[in-house]
Amino acid sequence: MKTTRYLLLAALAVLACNKPGEEPDKPGPSDKPADLSVDFTIDREKAFTGDEVTFTAVVSGGTAPYTYAWSFNDESTSSEANPKVTFTTTGVKVISLTVTDAAGNKPARPKAKTFLVEEKPIEDKGDIAVAWYALFGDKGGGVRGAAPAIDDAGNIYLAGSVKDNGKLYKVSPEGKVLASVAIGGTGNYCLSAGIDKAGSILGGGASGGGAVMAKYDSGLAKLWSAEFWGNGKDPNPKLWYGYAVQVSDAALLVANAGTTGTMGAISAADGKRLTWLVNSENGAISGGCRQAPAVSKDGFAWQACAANGVVGAEVSGLLTGSGAVVNTFNLVKNLIDAGGNQFTLTCSGSDRPQMAVVTVDGTSYGAGLCSPEGDPATVYLIDKTGAGKGFLINDTNTSIANTTAQDQGGVVIGPANEVIVNLKSGADASGGIVAVNPKNMTLAWEYRLAESVSGTPAVTAEGLVVFGTDKGSFCIIKPDPATKGAELVAKADITALVKEAGMPFDAAFESPNIKMWSGVTIGDDGKMYVGFQKADMETESGVLCLTSSAVKGPGTGPWPMFGVDRKHTGVQK
Repeated sequence: MKTTRYLLLAALAVLACNKPGEEPDKPGPSDKPADLSVDFTIDREKAFTGDEVTFTAVVSGGTAPYTYAWSFNDESTSSEANPKVTFTTTGVKVISLTVTDAAGNKPARPKAKTFLVEEKPIEDKGDIAVAWYALFGDKGGGVRGAAPAIDDAGNIYLAGSVKDNGKLYKVSPEGKVLASVAIGGTGNYCLSAGIDKAGSILGGGASGGGAVMAKYDSGLAKLWSAEFWGNGKDPNPKLWYGYAVQVSDAALLVANAGTTGTMGAISAADGKRLTWLVNSENGAISGGCRQAPAVSKDGFAWQACAANGVVGAEVSGLLTGSGAVVNTFNLVKNLIDAGGNQFTLTCSGSDRPQMAVVTVDGTSYGAGLCSPEGDPATVYLIDKTGAGKGFLINDTNTSIANTTAQDQGGVVIGPANEVIVNLKSGADASGGIVAVNPKNMTLAWEYRLAESVSGTPAVTAEGLVVFGTDKGSFCIIKPDPATKGAELVAKADITALVKEAGMPFDAAFESPNIKMWSGVTIGDDGKMYVGFQKADMETESGVLCLTSSAVKGPGTGPWPMFGVDRKHTGVQK
């Protein structure tokens, strides 16, 4: 009872402090401000380069006024509450905001969000047209690294993958598939077709044991077929991409992607192996060479290999020797950049693009591209002694800053003797074309776009560069060394054009497109030929014939790859 009485007295005392009609006192607001809360909004889900993006701070609590510190992935900063930012580079940007109130309080960590910036799509331009397309009709494959070859009668030859095999196709100048032949072997990688001095067609392929090299007449009747390298005596021979290089009437040079030598000579008469190249550094016979050798007019051959860097040898040594031949220089480990700095050439798993030969001040170099996933792509030059110099495609030297592995395409030599390489795009990188001045290993010019340029570009008689992308765009650009850029002369959405022409696509796919991983070959009359596969299922492939008033013929430079030499001879003129 005593406790109850005390509680009643306390309540009466509280009531006595209030005037009649007033409510009892309630606890008042705390003198301590609410905790500082920081967030921000972005006016779109993603942006293109050149777009103006508005960021809006959302702040509560703390003590006003506030100060703002924004970081836009080190591209810029701002102290405004609601800044507007125009991004100039692509990739996933980490946007962070730190807010400090008047009392100096701020959250323990900045507020951070990721934001995707993509390359601005390029509008169609010019008069690129589809003269015709030819579907090969075989299911289960596509045209990956191969490029069309054109004989003197205007017939087109192109290799394509069919399930676990490869096929070589002949197409008439009007776009009719005239013949096809299974290459043989196992696996679905194919060499580009080549046309030898006698007009015979060279082909080959397979990614597993039993790779096959073959020669055909112009109607694709087989003249000979040989199991690549050693008629079953050597393990795991492979033929990937590239083409056979005719270095004499009696011999061809072919690269090996398997484990039986880097490159070697085979007989032009029957395809049997004459010699093969091993590494001077360790005597190993490991290959991993996924593209064609590059041969200079003075008789030296360079070969890039995924596991072994770059190797080389005098062609005469390969033709006069027998069995294993040791290359003349050790594997390249270090390159010198334009500033005289030394860095390592990293090729492992990256060097499927072809090499080319470029001559600078009377010296011949093997010019190539290595682009391992996650590391900057490198354009390199290697002389006959194995000495090298390189150019890193990073944000110091270019605007593309490419770190995406390039598994197709190749190297061409431009109208100003520049070394031109194609680049794929990735989640944090743009694609496009980069050209390097081989005299001083500096940027000659570049062209950036949001699509992967997977196939080898070609150079025209007018000094233009033409290429297709794996999203179905075909582009013609004009290099502009004065600005270190390139002007877009023409661009076409090839998927839209072939749809208008009646090409069927699988209705189950919402956004089917034409994927061009093939190199471009330019005919003597200026028509442009490129292999394709239908990316809705990747089960049908074919060849396109394209025209434009901007292109009158192929380039006339000394390096014979694709746009300069429709027969794919592979020896510097």
